[in-house]
Amino acid sequence: KKRRRSPSNPSLKPSLTSDLKMRPVNTKVKALQFASGAALGPILDNFHSTYHVLAYDTFAVKGLIETSVWTPPLFGVAALLIGALGNMGPKQPQQNPAPAIMVFGMLYWLSGILGNVVSPLEESLILWPLAVASTVYFDKSTIPTAVATAIAGPSLEIALTTLDLYHYTRADVLGVSSWIPAVYFAGAAPVALLERYYSSSFSSSSSS
Repeated sequence: KKRRRSPSNPSLKPSLTSDLKMRPVNTKVKALQFASGAALGPILDNFHSTYHVLAYDTFAVKGLIETSVWTPPLFGVAALLIGALGNMGPKQPQQNPAPAIMVFGMLYWLSGILGNVVSPLEESLILWPLAVASTVYFDKSTIPTAVATAIAGPSLEIALTTLDLYHYTRADVLGVSSWIPAVYFAGAAPVALLERYYSSSFSSSSSS
């Protein structure tokens, strides 16, 4: 005789697939995330322009900051993608993103200064431990996103430099500086935390 299986209780099963799904899209959150990236991006980019780590060949903007007209939308889209990717897994506790953003800004600033002081390889050896340490400290759940960002970001830059939009003054690998992946890696955690903060803020206001 075949044993009759007792019906399983679906509520007792871990919903792994639901955890891996993206949260419902909140247009206000996405708009704020894009705007934040578009606003902060040129400020960070100015560190590299000011210290002559890179120079724009077309569509350059020179004033209080030195950047390009396409830099704000590019950073805005990057903030959307990194923020979404960094929050696809199981829900993480919300925290203030300001310290992570400030540390990332300092690392970005440091990368500009070091670009004129040490070789690209030496700069990589300095930036990578700082990038990994900051990511682990602020949100180690974003490490996979950080790895993906460290690969995708420089790959895009390689393509952009071939279009003669800008150039690195001390490029040593395929038209870019070999330390730039560390900067991308360090940016994943603060960007993901920022979107998480926006999402939590809107969910709290709607529930109250």
